Amino acid sequence: MILISTAEATYWNLYMAQEQMLFFKESVAVAESIRNDNQTKLKAGRGSELEVMESESGLALRKSKQADAREKFFEAMSRLTALYGQSGSNRMVVAVDTPQVNDVPVSYYDSFLAATTLNPDYLGQLKKIASENVRVAYARNQRLPQLDLKASYGLNGLGRDHDEALKDLERRDFPSWSVGLELHIPLTGGIKTRSELDAAKLRQKQALVGLKEIETQVGSAIDVAERKIRAAQESVRSYETVVKYNQNLLEAQMARLQVGRVESRKVLEVDADLFEAKNSLLDAQVQFRRALLELELIEGTLLKTRNLDLTQRELESKTAMLVRKGTITDQQYADFIRQLQWQYQQKAELDTATTERARRILRESEQKVSPTPPNFK
Repeated sequence: MILISTAEATYWNLYMAQEQMLFFKESVAVAESIRNDNQTKLKAGRGSELEVMESESGLALRKSKQADAREKFFEAMSRLTALYGQSGSNRMVVAVDTPQVNDVPVSYYDSFLAATTLNPDYLGQLKKIASENVRVAYARNQRLPQLDLKASYGLNGLGRDHDEALKDLERRDFPSWSVGLELHIPLTGGIKTRSELDAAKLRQKQALVGLKEIETQVGSAIDVAERKIRAAQESVRSYETVVKYNQNLLEAQMARLQVGRVESRKVLEVDADLFEAKNSLLDAQVQFRRALLELELIEGTLLKTRNLDLTQRELESKTAMLVRKGTITDQQYADFIRQLQWQYQQKAELDTATTERARRILRESEQKVSPTPPNFK
């Protein structure tokens, strides 16, 4: 889950750097157009050198930021290509998918319930509690008196020499057997076993406290992730309005600039505002996808939602098959993903029993520690 979430987050970082580079390209084109118009007006005697200098300054600033954006793009692309072992390659990688922002229904209770069923840390702590319960039961049994049933059976050879003794054994003339009970009672009251029981109970309490700590951490992380999702959704709606307004304003200001009714400095300011609005909208869209990844990672549903919840051995065999083939085409990769998803669907029915077992362990642990999620206001 961490590997896939890292890959997807790296992809969205590439998309963000790619779009920012395109934004600066558009901004540089606007600044160049204004600079050329001012130079033409100056030659015709209808402009001033100050306007030319302002437009050249705005153009130089945008080109400088465009160069920085280009470096960030190649840096993000290098991080992405390093994930599939082609670091340093001259191949250009371009993000095609866009971060879709939709009204995702988020429910704290549903997310917490999913986390208590699929979150690896939570399930691991439940297993630890079950193990400590066994240790406590074992330590408690060690304090009881120990009664053992012992029995033995043997054959004796009573001959005067070795050969006669062997013949007695073969004839089984002199068997010997014994049956008895052996009782062990600690004379000192079982100080050692009592101390071991106390230590086992303390470890059991420690495991229960650890479960509550994980519940608190999971609940807090879910609340934060869902707040990020809602905030990103609201930001996207707001910035879409701002981008549309600034886009229309820039077109109007460019038209006014053509007829000399506005200064070029005002147009450059509107262009800068449009860039900031576009960048803020882009950031909100990417943050939305990152928040979804964060929520799925906390819930433990990231592999399940992508039909990739397979065992390590299954993934190992599939990966080895791809390695033996050498190069991997796009069609081979698509077939590989489809096969994995088909295996997951076949495996889903078998996983139902495991899920029910996890729920049963959770219900048993509720007798000592209630997993009710904390309330957040």
